[in-house]
Amino acid sequence: MAQSPPKPIDDPQREEELLQNILRKNRELQNGILDENLIRNFFVSQIEAGKMLQRELSLPENKEELENVSIKDYPSLDAVRNNINILDERMFKK
Repeated sequence: MAQSPPKPIDDPQREEELLQNILRKNRELQNGILDENLIRNFFVSQIEAGKMLQRELSLPENKEELENVSIKDYPSLDAVRNNINILDERMFKK
């Protein structure tokens, strides 16, 4: 299944929009019960870990090995992102 053109690995605007959305949800759903610095640090760490993995997977020397991996049993990136959004919502409702 062909995906839309790949998004850049580094996208500071998209990352900041994500963080602001998460912080807004914390304020709305929990009246700011979670420390915003803790939230920011956690999600920035997750974003950076994801970017490190994407960089590694995009190296030319990994291309042949990745071509041999069957992706039919894996969800699309869009599906994964949707599931992460659902988890975000649930996390802030607890």
